[in-house]
Amino acid sequence: MVALDVCTLPETGGSFGVFVLALAMFLAGILLVRFTRRSSQRLSVIVAPIILVAGLGVLPQGSVCGSDQITETTLPSAQVTTNTEAVTTTTEVVTTTTEAVTTTTEAVPPTTILPLCAGGRLCEVGDTGPGGGMIFYVDLSRPEGSQFFEVACDGWVNNCDGVSADFHAPWGCETEDIETAAGTAIGTGEDNTAAILSVCHESGIAAEIADQYSNNGFDDWFLASKDELNLMCKWAFGDNVNAVCNNNGSGGLSVVHGNFAEDRYWASTESYRHNAKRQKFTDGQQGSNIKASDYYLRPIHTF
Repeated sequence: MVALDVCTLPETGGSFGVFVLALAMFLAGILLVRFTRRSSQRLSVIVAPIILVAGLGVLPQGSVCGSDQITETTLPSAQVTTNTEAVTTTTEVVTTTTEAVTTTTEAVPPTTILPLCAGGRLCEVGDTGPGGGMIFYVDLSRPEGSQFFEVACDGWVNNCDGVSADFHAPWGCETEDIETAAGTAIGTGEDNTAAILSVCHESGIAAEIADQYSNNGFDDWFLASKDELNLMCKWAFGDNVNAVCNNNGSGGLSVVHGNFAEDRYWASTESYRHNAKRQKFTDGQQGSNIKASDYYLRPIHTF
């Protein structure tokens, strides 16, 4: 049997004339089948093409072969095209520059407000001090608060009346060795006085009387050390030349300031267990005497 590829045959159909011709041939083929008496093999060779041609004529126009089959997809009237844009994010690297800042701290010297005396001028030796007494020594190179030395006023025992004599009293505690009261230098009188009072509890001694004095709101008075007493003696004698007041008793000077008694005055400096330092205001001579001696005293303070 011969195989026939219908997809290679020419297209038919589609016109009315062709359709009629194909139908007639189809019917003729059937009649031949019925009336022919030949073998079936020969019949098939004759009839098959006739039926095939007739079938092609009656088939609808268009091919059923796979190569010619077109599938149409109808798109919506409004076709939306979505464009996805690639968004590139640019990250900028920010470099932070840290500058080393050097802070220079300048040492600012503290402002020193120097005390003023009468007339609004800087206090000097011989001026009336804030405690109502007299300034007998000034040293601006000393620490603030201890640059000006002031001795209690004349007549301090009686509201500075100018005529009353100074108190006199023993140094105290003759049998006590107060080593912490051995300071002789300028600026040690206050510590000496505190040391005496911390050990010697006798009443009415020179250090106690000086410590209890108060005037013009100042209560920080004390008994002068050996060198402080010498400065006070030099001021009293008006001695601006000698290291020791009135050349240690041989200068020929007399007391001209402060209305001091012409006698011995106590210092707060201890010499040893039984003795303490003193200075004569008769001639300025320095020395030591037993602590039980009854000598004069004059309080001082610093500012």
